[in-house]
Parts: sequence; structure tokens; C-alpha cells
Amino acid sequence: MAILSVPKCLDLLSQKIDNPEYSLSEQEWERTRYSGDFDYIVIGSGPCSLGFVDRVLQKNHNARILVIERGGELLRDHFQNLCPLANRETILQEIEIFPWIWAEENRNNQYIKKQVGIVPFVGGRSLFWSTWCPRPEPSEMEGWPQQVIETIENYLDSAERLLHVTPLDRIGKGKFYGVLQGETLLWLQERLNSLSNNNIPQRVSHARLAAQPTLYNQDFWKFSSVTAFIDLWKNNRPKLKFMTGCFVKKIEFQGNQATSLETTRGSVNIANSKVILAIGAIPATTLVLNSLGDRISNAGTHYTAHFTSSIFARIKREHFRFQDALGNLELAGLYLDGRDSETQGQYHMQLTAVSIRKLENELGRVQAKLQYQNDLALAQFYMPSLISPIINDQLEENRNYICFGISALGEMRINSESRLDLNNLPNLNSDVNLRAILKEDDYRLWNNMDKAIYNVIEQALTPDKPNPYSPNQVEYWRVKNNQGSWSDKQRPSRKQIRKSFLVHEGSTLWLGNDDDAIVGLDYRLKSGQEVVADNIYITGSALWPRSGSWNPTLTMVALSQHLADTLERNRNS
Repeated sequence: MAILSVPKCLDLLSQKIDNPEYSLSEQEWERTRYSGDFDYIVIGSGPCSLGFVDRVLQKNHNARILVIERGGELLRDHFQNLCPLANRETILQEIEIFPWIWAEENRNNQYIKKQVGIVPFVGGRSLFWSTWCPRPEPSEMEGWPQQVIETIENYLDSAERLLHVTPLDRIGKGKFYGVLQGETLLWLQERLNSLSNNNIPQRVSHARLAAQPTLYNQDFWKFSSVTAFIDLWKNNRPKLKFMTGCFVKKIEFQGNQATSLETTRGSVNIANSKVILAIGAIPATTLVLNSLGDRISNAGTHYTAHFTSSIFARIKREHFRFQDALGNLELAGLYLDGRDSETQGQYHMQLTAVSIRKLENELGRVQAKLQYQNDLALAQFYMPSLISPIINDQLEENRNYICFGISALGEMRINSESRLDLNNLPNLNSDVNLRAILKEDDYRLWNNMDKAIYNVIEQALTPDKPNPYSPNQVEYWRVKNNQGSWSDKQRPSRKQIRKSFLVHEGSTLWLGNDDDAIVGLDYRLKSGQEVVADNIYITGSALWPRSGSWNPTLTMVALSQHLADTLERNRNS
């Protein structure tokens, strides 16, 4: 494992490659874009695109595929594998783009100030994603067609294989996910079953992460689609071609047949190809609105996302019954999902725990400090979620504690005011207005979700002691005047724990077999029951009939694989 220092990481990130070796040269591109010599043209290079391309090539080794990506290459691996010591959020602020206009009406939101942007490079947000991949339960997919629910269940195993999804208790043979992982799960299961509080998650399980090692003999390696795509290209060239630095502005039609793509690098002849939109929900909807306009009247009229709260706490290690069994460095990652009894809205929690001992008695002060710093770097590499406040600040103070970070995501549900609309600006890169209006039920769910986080910390994670629980056994990380510190006197304020952005946007081209749905069960755009684009297919979270609260990537890949199977089966027949 070679963890880069922060300066080296920043230097690496500055070395963007516009035309990596797997991308077509200018001369090759000029020949290629006129040829029409492809079975599939896939727009985007994230997990959905990978899921589709990989599956097609499994079924048909001779398939001819062109992948078009708007950006160049930023990294060849997941950020955390290379740069866990750097601040992810600071770096994202420098590279994210926002190809939409944040509507004036959104200023009325109490906490939300933006929708997270897109990462305009090969691999997209998979370069930085958390890699949490929970399996949605059928009961969580309310409002989804039963046929789609069954399809997802049938494809989750294959999607997990592609993304290398593994429960954390099976990663590294207990090297770091050992006692703390197992004991925290058992303790929470016992406590949650015994608590009658309505504001408490219903289930807890080992976190499932796309982090099973495939390279470098590591025992933990976060997945990014860019690495897998490069391997696919090496094994399938010249049938699989990439064009980077190419933004698709519009799709031209003759009747219901898409005939060409208008891009920043010239027109692309579609001919008999099938076009797969494997870009984010908002860019895909923008492209559909620019290309089909009034032919799909409902496009963009739904919008969903997740709002987030994050709380950091610590409890002295001596309070836990398993303290003597803990190793020098122990980590845990658990997934808790629940439903709010008041609003019936869904939420889930991603719990990360860290325990690092400082072995002064065994090693001496100098050697113990070196060991502690090494364990700290390892913790940042192996951590399921990078929870910097509890590992970067007050390091010496944390050596006698188990530190917990809980991020909770709640579903922002469909309402009549949240939507995408064309704004008729001349720039096709940002000519939609995004209205994301949180309603009363959203705020009620958010309030109750926050209460549930505190209930998990103060009731379910209660130290196993004979004495009655006292609140000062828990200390919270609080920030005042830009300075952070631990406090056992007061919880952090709502403003401190609530994130000012929305994540996991979706539902803008929702899927269904009813007349209002934008995409049919065959993944093609429709108006009523009439298909309006014979050779255009949609993937990703734009298809979501309702948000739910689970992390969407695994489900998106499952549906992308099903689309690939469907098209290959139809082609063969």
C-alpha cells in the first residue's frame, strides 16, 4: 500500500490527462464519428456505463461499443486508495461542476444551499464515492412496478460481483474489521430489539462496501469504474473504443429514430446503433429536454434526493464489555435503516467506529507515538467513510476512546414544486433550472431522523455498565468560531450537523408502465404508451419512481445489467 502525502496527492490531482492512451486520437475520432459502425454508443463512464458495457461484452464478445465521456482522466483509482490523508471535500470543491441553474425559489430552504455537482472526468463520482452498497428490500421500493422490483432482486448478485461488494466482516480476515465490527453489531442488535422508541432504526447489519481487493494484494481496496474500464479496454480493443473530452449537447431525430449526436467535437453518426444514456439524472434529463422538447411533456417534473446529517461522538473504551479484546487498531462499519413513524418517510444511517490504542507502556513514548501515527494513517485508508473530525483533531485525546461517526440520509419525496425546466439560455451545458423545494413533511422527517441518530448514540450505544446511563458518558464533537472540540455538556446544533447540500438526485425520468411515467419498462422514452425514441435507452437514478433512502449505485448497476441482457437477447432473436 502506497499512501500519498497530501502535497503529492494534490500534485497528482493537478496532472489531468485530456487524452489518455485508451482514448481515440483526433484522426481516429474523425474516422469513427462518421462510420456509424457500432452496436452501442454509451454516453458516460460511471458505474451504470460500466455495468452495461461489461455485461454486453460478457454476452457478446464481438459487440462494437463506443463510450463517450465529457471529461479527461483525473485519477486511475479511487481517491481513498491513493490519497486518504487529503481532504476529500476540499478537493471536490475544486473539480465539481454544476451544469444547471440553482433556482431562486430554493433560497427559501432553511438548510439546503445546493445539489452536489458532477465530477467531469472518466469514472465520474465513482472516483470519490463512499462505496456503500446496501441491498434495498422490496418493502422499501414503494411505488415501484412489481416487475422492476423482481428484476432488481434477480440482478443484485451480479451487480455485487461487478462492483466487488463485500460485507465488512468478510474483508481482511478480521485484520481491522474484527472485534469492534462484530461486537458493535451484536450490541446494537440486542439494544434495538429491546427499545420501544419510535425514533429508532428497525434493522442493523454489516455495511456492504464495494471494497473487496482485486489488485496489489491488498485486503481493502475501494472500487472505481475507471480502473475496471481500463481493464475492459485492454481486453476488448479495438471493438471497445473511448472518446474523452467530448460533451454531447443534443440528439438529432428523424421521426422516432435518433440519427446523430451533436457534440463539442463534431457530429456523431448513430446509424443502427442503440444509444445508452449513462450519465447523471440531471445531465440525462437536460439532454432529453434539449433533444425532444414538448414531445415528452412530463420530463423533469419529478425530482428527488437525499438530505444528510452527520454527528461525531466518542465514548471511553473502558465502558465497553469487549475492551480487552480490541487490537491496536479496530474499525467498524454498520448500516442501519429505518422508517419514520410520523411521516412514513425512509432514512438510513452509516455508522463508522474507530478505536486506536497508544501503547506507551509496551513500546515507550517515542515508539508508541510512531505506532499511533502509523495506525492513524491505516485507519484513514481502511475506513468505510472518511470521518475526519474524529481522527484528524485532538488525536492524543482520542487514544482512550471509541469514536463514532454517523451519517444519516433521509428521502426528499416528490412534490409539485421540485423539478427541472429549460431556461432557454444559449449555453446547453447549464440551460435547466433546478428547483429543489423541501416541504413540511421533509423537515419533519429530517427532525425525526436527527432524533434517531441521538437515540442510537445515547440509548443503543449505551456503555454496558451496571450504573444507570448518564449523558456525560458521551462526548460530541462541536464547532464554535471555526474551532472544534469535544463536549460532554451539550449536543451540537442542527446547523452544525445538517449538510447544506442534497445528494443522490433522481426521479427526473421516472420509470413505469402507467401513462404518466417518462420511461417504459423497456427503458425507452415514451409519452403515454407511445415510444418517442426508438433507439435511446435510459439508465441510472433518473429512473427512480420514488427515492427511498438507500445508496443507489448497486441498484443502478443491476438495472444497467438487465438492460444489456434485454438488448442482447432482442438482438439475437
